[in-house]
Amino acid sequence: AIMHTPVHPAPDIPADAKRYEKFFGRYFIFFAVGQLQALLITLGNLLYIGIQCYHPFLYWVACAFSSFVFTFFMYSLTVAFGNIGEGLAIIIMVIQVAGAGCTFPIETLPKVFQTFYRFQPFKYAMGAMKEAVAGMYRDDYWKNLTILLSYTVISLIVGLVLAVPFRKLNHILEESKEKSGVML
Repeated sequence: AIMHTPVHPAPDIPADAKRYEKFFGRYFIFFAVGQLQALLITLGNLLYIGIQCYHPFLYWVACAFSSFVFTFFMYSLTVAFGNIGEGLAIIIMVIQVAGAGCTFPIETLPKVFQTFYRFQPFKYAMGAMKEAVAGMYRDDYWKNLTILLSYTVISLIVGLVLAVPFRKLNHILEESKEKSGVML
């Protein structure tokens, strides 16, 4: 939330750098931070908390994969919609906690919420992690990761295509944010 997503002119960035090059170049910072967080959480759960885990390596893979998908999703929304995208991404992530079956079974919710939560990526991230921790059932682990990966396509469209019409509005909001001197 405190890092800028736009690429500002710098001596080492060619003037003719394409939009997608700037997009992916800047995303790498978010990717690296997300992967460090995933590794820290995985190691903390396995070594510090001492959870029982049937497949520790696959647990880490699920955490790393989830980190990639969610950082890409949040980054894409922020690139496309600026501050509004940041807020929207946070709201979407918070709403998903209830829909992933983490707090209570999804089956106890009304049908409309059961249907809604089926389309949220957090459900599949938690599904893959549960498979790795509690033991595999057929190929559910890989199905969950594949479905989770499909959300990167949506994020890519949002970050590269939808960002174009909102570029002018985002520029105005970014200038206002920079004047505050609070953001990095």
